[in-house]
Parts: sequence; structure tokens; C-alpha cells
Amino acid sequence: MKKWWNEIRRIERYLLKQAWNGKSQQAFARRLHNDPALRARVEQQSLAYDAIRWYGRRKIRMEIKKVHRRIITDRPDGLLSRQIRQIFPGENPR
Repeated sequence: MKKWWNEIRRIERYLLKQAWNGKSQQAFARRLHNDPALRARVEQQSLAYDAIRWYGRRKIRMEIKKVHRRIITDRPDGLLSRQIRQIFPGENPR
């Protein structure tokens, strides 16, 4: 593989806290401590991962709201809506 791709994979393993052998992990930690450019790349990659996670969670929340609307709001007397109300009797669906 290309050198830049290997570097991205090393940073990814570091950020995801995946297991490395002891020597590789120590060598990367030393490089991270001594190389400001590497620290900047690690920070940028970390921010990218955070943005991806945030977007994924936002998309999932939108899907959940859509399903809720179809099941509960659009069909309050439907079979599934009644079953859900039986499971959660004190809850008032919105």
C-alpha cells in the first residue's frame, strides 16, 4: 500500500484504540509526541470521525421520527399502535 494510506490506517487504529503490538504502539506514541504535523493529522482525522458519527446519529434520529409518525401518529388505531400502548400503558404517544 501507499505510505499515506498506511499512515491513515495507523491513525485510525490509534483513534479507535485497536490493539497493536507493544513496540508499534510505543513508536507511534513517540512520533505523535515529537511530530506536530502528525498531531495535526490525528486531530483532523478525529474531527472527521466525530462529524461522521454525528451525521449518522442525526440520520438515525430522523428515521426513528419518520417511523414513529407512520406507526403512531398517522395510524393511532392501528394494530401496532394498540400493541405498543398495551406494552407502555401509561405513556401518551406524541
